Amino acid sequence: MTYSVTRTTQFKRSVKKCRKRGLDMELLKTVIRILSQEGYPS
Repeated sequence: MTYSVTRTTQFKRSVKKCRKRGLDMELLKTVIRILSQEGYPS
C-alpha cells in the first residue's frame, strides 16, 4: 500500500533549516520514500 505525503508549511521550514545546517538530504528522501511505501510501524 502506498501512502501520500503531504508537505505542510512546518515541514517545509524544517527542511529549509536542515539544508542550511548541511544535513544529508538524501537520507531524508530515503526515509520519506520508505514511509510512503510501507507506512509507520505500529
